[in-house]
Amino acid sequence: MNEFQQYFHKIFPDLKSFSYALIPDDLQAQQLVIDSISVLLLQEKELIEKLVNEEKDAMDFHMFRIKIFLYKNIFKLAVKRIPQLESSIGAGEDHAAFYVIGVSKRATLFLQHKTTFDYADIQDILEKTKTEVISLLQRGRSQFIENLGLGEFN
Repeated sequence: MNEFQQYFHKIFPDLKSFSYALIPDDLQAQQLVIDSISVLLLQEKELIEKLVNEEKDAMDFHMFRIKIFLYKNIFKLAVKRIPQLESSIGAGEDHAAFYVIGVSKRATLFLQHKTTFDYADIQDILEKTKTEVISLLQRGRSQFIENLGLGEFN
C-alpha cells in the first residue's frame, strides 16, 4: 500500500465521523466520504501528483490541504443532500439535542470540539468568515443546551 492509500485509511474514520455528525445515517455518511474522495480524484489531480513527487515536508502540507478539501466537500455535499433525506433519517433520542440544530451549526461544533482544526481551517471548510464561524459556534452551543431535555419528553 502506498503512502497515499495509507493516508486515506488513516483519515477515513475522522471523515466518516464528520459525515455522520452532518447526516446521522451510517450508509449516507459513508457515501458522503466516498463521493468527496471521488471529487478529489477528479478535480485535484495536480495536488495528488504533487504528493508523488514531493519531499516529506512538502507531502505533509499537501496531505493537509487534501484533508481540508475532503472536509469541505463533505460539508457541501451534506448541505445539498440533507433536504432530500431529512424525512427518512432521524437521530436516536440520545442525540436529539445535537441533530435538531442546523447543519452549519453541527458542522461548526464538530469541527471546533472534535478536530484539531483552528479557526482559519474551519473558515476554509465552511467557507465562512471568522465572525460567522464564531456566531455559528455560539448559536449552536446555545441551541444544543436549550434542547438537551428534548429526548426525555417524547
